[in-house]
Amino acid sequence: MRRVLIINHSVANCGIYQFGKRLYDIIKKSSRVDYTYAEVNSFDEYITWQRLIDPDFTLFNWYHTTMGWLPPDLNIISRSKHYFVFHERPVRQYYDKYLFFGENCPTNGVIDSVNQVVPEKCIGLPRPLFEYRNMHPKNKIPTIGSFGFVSSWNKGFDTITTMVNREFDNAVLNLHMSWSPFCDPKKEMVYQMADKCRSLNTKPGITLNITHDLVNNTEMLDFLAKNDVNVFLYKDSPQYGLSSATDYALSVQRPIAIDGSIPFRHIIKDDININKRSLREIMSYGTAPLEEYCEKWSSDKLRSDLEELFINEQIAN
Repeated sequence: MRRVLIINHSVANCGIYQFGKRLYDIIKKSSRVDYTYAEVNSFDEYITWQRLIDPDFTLFNWYHTTMGWLPPDLNIISRSKHYFVFHERPVRQYYDKYLFFGENCPTNGVIDSVNQVVPEKCIGLPRPLFEYRNMHPKNKIPTIGSFGFVSSWNKGFDTITTMVNREFDNAVLNLHMSWSPFCDPKKEMVYQMADKCRSLNTKPGITLNITHDLVNNTEMLDFLAKNDVNVFLYKDSPQYGLSSATDYALSVQRPIAIDGSIPFRHIIKDDININKRSLREIMSYGTAPLEEYCEKWSSDKLRSDLEELFINEQIAN
């Protein structure tokens, strides 16, 4: 059986960390590939795990602010092939393969003007959705939700608050704003955003609920499942990878509203685009616009595709 070592960092208040942990939780059920998960924070720890597992493949859930200990030239004595989860630039050109979740591999070898990716090293895979059954009833009062780590690239909580106040006289708005030690170590941005949203919530008939504490995946899925629509509006920039927030939202069988920014390029269509439809319209469509994504990005499909990848790949002697 092929052995795969999955390397993550250890700070849970981070979307990169959550993606790596979620990926492992899905694929560890494989009966065809032996996956080992390790949270590693230094090169010495990495070498220890290599010697302990002797993997055929090492999959780095790498990002430049969370795994800076990894040598840029990958001058590592190991028979293991090194794979890389693509989140966003910058990437490293020395890995054997790049894994793109939920989008086609780049055909021209360039994500943006400063970020080179070799097309022959890129592999497209399904998004890691959760296996979740939504048992929560629909609400009598329109209930809108959103969540995310507050960072330098705005998650649009203030815009969502303004939008709900413009479109509804009576509604519930649930915002879960988390903080990350990588981009908001003093929790300044998250509290500033919360205060701004409170100031923008001007209608007495709209109840605004704001929470901050990190929750586990089940709690987050329950939070989203209780909303009638979950809204995600991101500041646009060409270097961003794909949003992980919509993976959670797709998993709970509720409508999703997004804007046309780069992180949503994998699911954008008119019937869920807030720039082309109102919140009421998007809610009225239900989950019909999302069904194709839930089908092609199932947990079983992701698990199977990765099994085929590692089983069919050649390994070093």
